[in-house]
Amino acid sequence: QIAKSEILKKIREAEKEKEYNEFKNKVSSVVVGVVKKKGLKNIVVDVAGHETLLKNEYLIPGEQFRINDKIKAYVLDVSKDKADCLILLSRIHNQFLAELMKQEIPEIYDGFVEIRGIARDPGSKAKVLVYSKDNFADVVGLCVGPKGSKIQPIITELKGEKIDVIKWSENQAELVANVLTPARVSKVIIDDNTGDIDVIVPQKELSLAIGRSGQNIKLAAKLIGKKLNIITEEEDNQARNSKFKNASELFIHELDVDEVIGQLLASYGYNTIREIAKASV
Repeated sequence: QIAKSEILKKIREAEKEKEYNEFKNKVSSVVVGVVKKKGLKNIVVDVAGHETLLKNEYLIPGEQFRINDKIKAYVLDVSKDKADCLILLSRIHNQFLAELMKQEIPEIYDGFVEIRGIARDPGSKAKVLVYSKDNFADVVGLCVGPKGSKIQPIITELKGEKIDVIKWSENQAELVANVLTPARVSKVIIDDNTGDIDVIVPQKELSLAIGRSGQNIKLAAKLIGKKLNIITEEEDNQARNSKFKNASELFIHELDVDEVIGQLLASYGYNTIREIAKASV
C-alpha cells in the first residue's frame, strides 16, 4: 500500500512537471481549448488534455460559455509546486488582442506592421497603434482589410469589441490627434515644461472626443501615457483673449509702456516680465 501510494505520488509529480515544462513556453501566447467544468468563480478549460483555469475576472464582461464550448484564451501565467501545476488564462489582457491580430493579419505576423500600443475596455472598445517602416504603406488599411475583412473575425471573437486601428507617428501632436479618432482635432498644444497636453476640438466634436462615459479620452490617454485636456475652440479663444488682455495690462502698468507696446509684447507670446527679462536682444 505504501509503495503503491508513493508510486502514484511520483507519477502525479512527473505529470505536473511535464505539464509545467510544456506550458511555460506557451506563456504570452494564445491557446485553444474546450470548456470542461464551470464553477462559481472560474472555468476549467481542457487544452490538449491539460486542465487550465480561466477566472471569471479574466472573462470579457457579459460573455457566457457552456460545457464543451470551444474557447480561445491568452496564457497569462504558469506556476508549479510539488502537488500541482496552475495554468492561468485570460481573455481581457491587451496581448490577447495583439496575438489575435498577429494570427488574422499576415502583415503583422510577417513583421511588416508592428503593434506599438494597445488600450482596451474589454468587450466594448479598444485602440491599437500600428506602425510600418514603409511610410507610403496604408498601415491602417492593411490591418483592417477590404470592408473590414481582416479585423471582423477579431471583433467577433471579442464579443463585438469595437477596435480603432490608429497609425503611429513620431510627431507627438499628430499622434495625439490620431488616437482621439473618430473625433476631429483642430489643434494640439504641448507644454514643454510640464508635459501637459491640451487638445482643441470644435464644439460639435466634443462628445466624440470624450466618448460615452469618457471612454474615448481614457483609452487615448492610456495609449499616450499622459493626461489629455479636451478644450473646445470657443473655450480656447476665450482663454487666449483673457491671457492676452492680462499680459498687456501687466506690461502697460509695470513697465510704463503705452498700449501698443504692451499689446505687441503680449502678441509675441510673453506673459510675464521675467520672460522679457530673460529674452535675448
